[in-house]
Amino acid sequence: SSVGAIAVAPSNPNLVWVGTGEANIRNDVIPGAGVYLSSDGGRTWRSMGLKKVGQIGRIVIDPHDPDHVVVAALGQEWTPNPERGVFVTTDGGKSWSKSLYVDDHAGAIDVAMQPGNGQELFAAMWQAGRRPWTLHDGGPGSGIWRSTDGGATWKRLREGLPTRTVGRIGLAIAPSDPERIYAVLETSIGKGSLFASDDLGDHWHEVSDNHAYNVRGFYFTTLAVAPDDPDRLYFLGFQLVESDDGGKTAHVIDRTVHVDHHYLWIDPTDPRRMI
Repeated sequence: SSVGAIAVAPSNPNLVWVGTGEANIRNDVIPGAGVYLSSDGGRTWRSMGLKKVGQIGRIVIDPHDPDHVVVAALGQEWTPNPERGVFVTTDGGKSWSKSLYVDDHAGAIDVAMQPGNGQELFAAMWQAGRRPWTLHDGGPGSGIWRSTDGGATWKRLREGLPTRTVGRIGLAIAPSDPERIYAVLETSIGKGSLFASDDLGDHWHEVSDNHAYNVRGFYFTTLAVAPDDPDRLYFLGFQLVESDDGGKTAHVIDRTVHVDHHYLWIDPTDPRRMI
């Protein structure tokens, strides 16, 4: 009854995956019931498992192998559960492996795949739990992990990243410079910082602590990179914010559109066209 992620296979647009359970965990969030697959462009659907993972934040698909699918599962928002983390299938959903797991309080909120390379993956883990009266946001389980073998194994990244407790994390890799990866980190309630790496996550540096990039961190913390320019970024929140200098400065571009932005699609053949 709610959707957290949609992904279309780059090699076959008839293959569409949906992850149920919105991962923007307000106190009225609706739980999910696993992942679903359509093989006919969305006309019909079938359940492909992961029914107990609760909320799903992102799905990515290998551009060369549509049977290789990676799911970021935040977990059940109201209670700790072991069915959370990063799940990988290499047989089109017939079987799944829980390839990245921290503990029953931390789940995967985002996953990014290097453009054109299904073996290079980054995952953002978020320690979070919902109560009717509050949100437990952040903890030692929050952080960024990297896989170089398609999600079979993972290593936590630390060089240049904050040592203090962080909350939700959003990831984006620049299509035109696939060594460049950005991360927006919720560093405290309602505030965040932008970090970047130019060597696929080996080393990170803080670009800006402009909190306009990450308002209401648990609810947004999402960004995108233009397909033709690694320095042009978009930050999603109450307003859509654009940066032309790799995140050092930014400006609002959507004053007449709508409040609340949770996902942005940029046409890879015409970056002026956005949805």
